[in-house]
Amino acid sequence: MLCLLARPELKTGGAVGKVLEFAGPGLAQLALGERATLTNMAVEAGAFTGIIAADEVVIQYLMGARGLSRAELEPKVVQADPDAEYAFSIELDLTRVPIMSPCPATQERHPAFRARAARRLRGAHRHRLRRFVHCGKTSDMDLYADVIREALERACVSRPACSLPAIRLAKRAPLRAERGYLELFEKVGASLLDPSCGACIRAGPGTSSSAEQVT
Repeated sequence: MLCLLARPELKTGGAVGKVLEFAGPGLAQLALGERATLTNMAVEAGAFTGIIAADEVVIQYLMGARGLSRAELEPKVVQADPDAEYAFSIELDLTRVPIMSPCPATQERHPAFRARAARRLRGAHRHRLRRFVHCGKTSDMDLYADVIREALERACVSRPACSLPAIRLAKRAPLRAERGYLELFEKVGASLLDPSCGACIRAGPGTSSSAEQVT
């Protein structure tokens, strides 16, 4: 999503007041939580919302989570018309999308619109694990733990980490003993916060308190 936000079509406000539709074979490889990130972050581009047509992944989730039958769900699946017209389209080759990182914002610019490829970040920001807010799903917590483990192995943890789960389910999973996340997070001074929103606009828990902290 950061790659899309950095594109001129969205960077110049082209998505303001619109609805973003995500489609393509690459979506089939994304878990439901990752798709939710795309649709949720559509508002960062000024769009009303983001939509992705339901597929087998969604149907299987709803069957398990809601106890609904396939017969109930399949008739409710809505697809875009083949001849649908759009304000503009962006086509991405996912094999060429770099790892992106949002950069510190100014008062005039939202941080998401200042995203850069990770390879362009300065070494101090790229190689040292500093304090950051992680709004995440359970799968994100897995990645978070991997980063901390590697940082500890390289002895490059320079600031406490602050974890901000997006949902309570994501908060419970890392606390399970078999994953060992609680001990791992405590080792680097991490704190598990209750789910909330607004840290990106300094209106919630998890915000940085000094210029040296990278959030």
